[in-house]
Amino acid sequence: MCRARSAFGRLAATVALAACLGAPAALQAQSDDFNDGDDAGWLRLDPIRMYLAAVQGVDLPQNTWTVADGKYRLQSSPTPNPALGQGRVLSLRSEVYSSFHVSVDLVDWDASKTNAMALCARIGTPGPTTTRGYLFGYITGENYFDLVRLQNEGTRAIAGVVRVPIVLTPGRGYRLTFTGKGDRFVGRVYELTDLDNPIVEMTGSDGNYADGVSGLAVFPLGASVLGAGDATFDNFAATDRSRPRITATIDSFSQRVVIWPQFEGEGFTLQGSAKLGADANWTDITDNPFPDPVTETFFFDATGSPYQFFRLKKAGGMN
Repeated sequence: MCRARSAFGRLAATVALAACLGAPAALQAQSDDFNDGDDAGWLRLDPIRMYLAAVQGVDLPQNTWTVADGKYRLQSSPTPNPALGQGRVLSLRSEVYSSFHVSVDLVDWDASKTNAMALCARIGTPGPTTTRGYLFGYITGENYFDLVRLQNEGTRAIAGVVRVPIVLTPGRGYRLTFTGKGDRFVGRVYELTDLDNPIVEMTGSDGNYADGVSGLAVFPLGASVLGAGDATFDNFAATDRSRPRITATIDSFSQRVVIWPQFEGEGFTLQGSAKLGADANWTDITDNPFPDPVTETFFFDATGSPYQFFRLKKAGGMN
């Protein structure tokens, strides 16, 4: 259900906005709140165990996946041999996406360890020394967010990414979102108490991998690289596009303006209505919105517009 939200206040009457999405045409969105007590629908990936079984014929589990109290905890054991790389644990979905928007709540971890706790996207060829894709996540202990390419299980820098230093509080709860379209990516982080305003936003560009599956990854880094990995998640969701973050404001010329990002807003049509409710008449606005190459946004000058409420409609989909 989409709701219009007051944005301008008294100065500009009651202009309001809503970014409204229907289900993707080709794929249904996936979600898991883990309240059913299991991780059915997930592929558990234990690369070191796979290697030991294939090369040495030894079945030695390295990872654990635990669903308890509606939360999903991923733990990796310390590596049995540094030559095999650090202990690492992944849990993946089976649905393949090219354009993607994945999100998860990061709810707990051990702040004394240096662990990477990440959303995965466009993951392919999963296995020891072969996994590829992209990761967006938080590195505990060293306290920063990063967005990287995963190539043969090793991380690689991608163009345009600048690490964001920030200290998160274990147990407080944060929502991570990771969005990709073509060779462009955006990672954002929100406090669960404010899902409208990100506390971290990162962008990058890389064209190595066109599609793959999504999921979660945890592995130790830095001084903890030979130790264990441990993180707890909740409320995973995946779909083929994100909700454009639409903003309304009064600019320096006292004009009413409506803005939304080009990266996520392509394929959407701005609509306006004079009122809300079941009898609202939403009309496509096609003659005024234009792209601003400097700010990489779509811009609509609502000054003098007969509409007081605005929303975005996905092309070929529901409002």
